[in-house]
Amino acid sequence: MSRYSLDEGIVLKTVDFGEIDRIVTLFTRKKGKVQAIAKGARKMGNRFGASLDFFSFSEFLLYATRGMPLIVQGKIKKTFRDLVRIPLRWMAGEYVLLLVDRLFPFERPEEKILEEILFLWETFLRCGGSIQPLLLRFRLDVARVLGVFPELLECVLCHRELHSACASFSISLGGIVCDTCATKAQELSFLSWQELQLLRNLVDVPLGRVVQSRVNSQVFQSLDMLLSRYLSYHGEGRVPSFTSFAGCEFSW
Repeated sequence: MSRYSLDEGIVLKTVDFGEIDRIVTLFTRKKGKVQAIAKGARKMGNRFGASLDFFSFSEFLLYATRGMPLIVQGKIKKTFRDLVRIPLRWMAGEYVLLLVDRLFPFERPEEKILEEILFLWETFLRCGGSIQPLLLRFRLDVARVLGVFPELLECVLCHRELHSACASFSISLGGIVCDTCATKAQELSFLSWQELQLLRNLVDVPLGRVVQSRVNSQVFQSLDMLLSRYLSYHGEGRVPSFTSFAGCEFSW
């Protein structure tokens, strides 16, 4: 059986290793999140070129060893490097990498999430609309793939559907709580009817139409914090809100 394999994916992060090598965390189509060693990657004129750069979708030739596999070759299939010219969208592009790196376990293939990242990068580059609804939707999709999608239609305790009222949200219980049941739960977050409707609408529309959604800054920041706390609680690691990740110097 050959120790060589081809896979395609993106770079989540890199760490210097030894004098000239790098340990690269990849998110690939066939294996999901994996770590591999790129020997000589820090040398000028190395054979990998820009295939190990962030915002590059590349094909990799991997060689299996007893430890981490080696990246033998890398070839760019598509680049999104022009994102660096738009600071806020560049930060958004990096943010989705951070989420995947911190929330997904190793060697769990998630081709749908990989394709969604590539779609987001393309949209960040080409579309002049707001990126806020896309950042909210991505976290909802991550929660669904991880099997921790929040309940947004009915109370998680009494299972009564909420149609026209404000609700509370329980991170630990995994969804909305009606006013009647609110006294039975702890550490609830208030969720306005506008915020709840927005979350429901983001889930219902096709991904390509999410960019047409409208959300004001206050609502985004509230849901931004809520979803990040939710994923931090139910996922593999803590993740910041995008607002804190990007920094207050960015104006919405």
